[in-house]
Amino acid sequence: MTRRDIHLLLWFGGGSLLLFFLPLFAGETHFSGDILYSFHPWFTYAAQNIQSGEFPLWNPFSACGESFIGNPQIMLFYPGALFFWTFPFPVGWTSFLAFHQWLLFTATGLAVRSFYKTNLRTTSVLLAAVSMTWGGFVTVLWEFPGAVASLPFLLLFFILGLTRRWLSFSLSLSLLLLAGYTPFAYYAVLLGAAGMGVQVFFRRGDRRSPDWKTLLFWSAALGAGIAACAPQILSTWEAARHSLRAMISPSEARNYLLTPIFLIKFLVPEIFDKVALPFQSHAFGAEFWPVQRNWLNTFFIGTLPLLLALAALTDFRKRKNLFWGAVILFSAAMAMGWDPVFSAARTLIPGFRYMTHFSHLILLTVVSLVFLAADGGEAPARKPLVFWGLWGGAFLLVIALAAFPTCRLFTLKKLLGTALLSPAQDRHVAGAAAKTAVILLGAGALALCPARVRGWGFVFLTLAELRFFAIGFHPTVSMDFFKEPVTLQEKLQAAPGRYAVDPETVRGPKFMAGETLAAGYQSLRQALYPNIQLPFRIRSTWGYEVFPEKNFSEFRRNIPSDNLGGAPARFLGIDHVLSTRPLPPPAELLARAPHALLYSFDDPLPLVGWVPLSRKIADPQERLSFLSSPWDPTKEVILEEEESVSAGIAPVPGKPLRRLKERSSYLEVAGEGAGWVVRGETFHSGWNVYVNGQHRRLMRANHAFQAAKTPPGGWTAVFLYRPKMFRRGLGIGLAALLGLGFGAVLFMRRTALR
Repeated sequence: MTRRDIHLLLWFGGGSLLLFFLPLFAGETHFSGDILYSFHPWFTYAAQNIQSGEFPLWNPFSACGESFIGNPQIMLFYPGALFFWTFPFPVGWTSFLAFHQWLLFTATGLAVRSFYKTNLRTTSVLLAAVSMTWGGFVTVLWEFPGAVASLPFLLLFFILGLTRRWLSFSLSLSLLLLAGYTPFAYYAVLLGAAGMGVQVFFRRGDRRSPDWKTLLFWSAALGAGIAACAPQILSTWEAARHSLRAMISPSEARNYLLTPIFLIKFLVPEIFDKVALPFQSHAFGAEFWPVQRNWLNTFFIGTLPLLLALAALTDFRKRKNLFWGAVILFSAAMAMGWDPVFSAARTLIPGFRYMTHFSHLILLTVVSLVFLAADGGEAPARKPLVFWGLWGGAFLLVIALAAFPTCRLFTLKKLLGTALLSPAQDRHVAGAAAKTAVILLGAGALALCPARVRGWGFVFLTLAELRFFAIGFHPTVSMDFFKEPVTLQEKLQAAPGRYAVDPETVRGPKFMAGETLAAGYQSLRQALYPNIQLPFRIRSTWGYEVFPEKNFSEFRRNIPSDNLGGAPARFLGIDHVLSTRPLPPPAELLARAPHALLYSFDDPLPLVGWVPLSRKIADPQERLSFLSSPWDPTKEVILEEEESVSAGIAPVPGKPLRRLKERSSYLEVAGEGAGWVVRGETFHSGWNVYVNGQHRRLMRANHAFQAAKTPPGGWTAVFLYRPKMFRRGLGIGLAALLGLGFGAVLFMRRTALR
């Protein structure tokens, strides 16, 4: 690219950014579900700790405690997360999103130009960048900051594999992994390998080293990049190893992915915008979550880029088009659940079992179509019959949707399983199809124009279409939206115990109240999502996201729904319960809201206590059954390894414990008497305990929690969270970074000598 082309790419990327982020100037910001429910509290809590000088290793306020460093999506080591640690969340989130969208625009333009060494027009490069950056696949991921941060690196990996810049490859891989959206790590490696393959197989006259040497350097760069972010990788692995991870069956994966008429999703993406939500008997219902997950499958890149890409794909004389066609076939086979490709990949690739993983595999299709659109945008008149045939078929399809109710009903049955359409739904689908028809008419008119007018017309038409799509897809709210306090915040903060959600409510539908999407999200935020309590220092027993410990999840699910005042709930220290159903005594009703009832309990146990006796029950099912029986947690702790205390020994009463110091990863208590100090905090191998200054073995107590033996007389116990995997990762990461730095110095000296 010439300097002028690069400057144009950078400036046009900034201009499109202003177009999509105009609400910022009115003090508004983009929001969607997971931003409000998970990332706002996570990042706010992390920022509070970092700004106070404490690195947030442990989260004591959700799921009775869980590893905070083990959640990669918090991006504690990612440099781009400085936006969140420096600014209030609304400003930090908006700045973070804008910066990475601009990076994605630039990376896409550079990747397309690097791939097509022929003299593509600048407008073709801009068309590809616009389609990728502002297309539906990217904008649906705006609620996941880790995905937003990862996407620019995927295209960058392709460039670095193509140009074989191995040091930059290693550093980019480290940044990608630190960004925390682990599904994209698979695709980054695939795209890097694809770029290297293009260089090796398609450009044999331009090779600078033998094939074996290229593969060796690529493998070394891959290993160095992984080692450099070992602190995050090992911490995540340690947390995931003990977590209860939700998985789906092959049939469920297929149901939530593409349907046989998936072309509708390309042409008329607005069908998914509003049709399933605002037209229920009340604003939001139980249908909301599955439909929202279906949005993840929207990989709309713009009507015109789609037609240009399909037209270019039909030119099978080009090896590059055959390459992109093979990528599309592979990703489509996976996303649509075609065997044996689908089942083989689920078996071979670790962790590749989640619904979002299959949805995100469409990334390979998106990248392929974007590259093909740049090629097709050069001269659609080169294959007029193909282009106009595709244009005519698409136009007839959207006209049928706009004009015929039977066609609309058939489409919605296939896409959403909707048996009937309300008048409002029917009007919405017809209007969305009519908009697409107008866009197709504009695309046809531009295809008849001279080359220069046609190129810029393609860019601005696509930009306008994607802008209107984004407006409907991502509502904006005032930045004060994130500052609204949690209902009863002060009362829950002052409570000595924990806030919980009734197990029946957890399993039931998540009701949303209000007349707008923002109000609906806020109603769930106030009621059901305990991560929201995180920045407000409100302890919660139920962790909806992401890595609740396996044994803790089993303990919580074992609590009888009709006995929330029983021994297991008392042991967790539950003093407030939110429910969507009336609860029997001893629960006392405190407050009432639409679809929510708040109860209190008067007799929770302290979160740390002392008991004189222990009992060993090795079998997990037998242990859970015993804990559900009339067990007294004030007198006996249930262990899975330690030999039980003789039943002939009379219990010795101990003095009440005194809390001396307490932080998120540190607790110091003092007491008296031989027995066990027991914490209602989730057991994790990273916790250590010191009694009277001596290291003691921390036991897994009551199936999922912590206990340590205490000696006769007075004692002081210190619980300290210092995970071994994190410390090992720091050593490995530091060594890898020093090696990469040494390699960079050698490279610069070598370049200077030349």
